[in-house]
Formats: sequence, C-alpha cells, structure tokens
Amino acid sequence: MPPGRGSSISSLVSRSRLTTTELSRARALKRSYRDLINRGGSGLIFVFLAGSKETIAARLAAHHGHFMRSSMLDSQFADLEEPAADEPAIRVDIGLPAAEIAEQVIEDLGLAGRA
Repeated sequence: MPPGRGSSISSLVSRSRLTTTELSRARALKRSYRDLINRGGSGLIFVFLAGSKETIAARLAAHHGHFMRSSMLDSQFADLEEPAADEPAIRVDIGLPAAEIAEQVIEDLGLAGRA
C-alpha cells in the first residue's frame, strides 16, 4: 500500500460499521484496498466512476487548485484494478452529465424514492 494510504483506509474501515445508508469516498484503486474496506462483507457497495484517461485529464486540467497533478494520472491508471464481477460494485460512466450519473447511482443502489 502506498505511504499514507493505509491510515486513510484504516480510518474508513473503523468508521464503516454502517447501520444506515452512508456515502463516503475513497480512492481504492486496488482490489486489496477494497477488500480491506469491505472486510467481512459488510454490505458496502463501491461505485466505480469509469472514464478514459483523456476525459479525466481534461477534467483535471480544468479543475484548478486540486491536489492531484495531471502528471500523476499515468501512475493512477497503472495502479487501477477495475472491480471484478465478484466484487460489490456498480460501474458508472463519467461521460454522462452529473445529474444523470447521480440518478444512475441512486437507482442502482436502490435508493430511489427514499428520503
């Protein structure tokens, strides 16, 4: 695990004793990270925001002040292990408008109509 990743993932794991629907974000690029976060099959579902390197590079270039430099993108894609069929994950194309992405996530998670 890269330096610093263990502590942030451990923090997420310690907070993930969910009794209600909760949204959290993590850059869990590798299956081993996702397995650690979801140890014991806690019912957690990962939302994999899928996009091409070109799409993400364009968004990074337009997003000033973000901690992630565009020079880091190649290493992120090199480390990326897309969720496998046996992992609790849904895949969402980031090429869609933000409202459609949100609607798809809400529908796929079975949260439509819940307040």
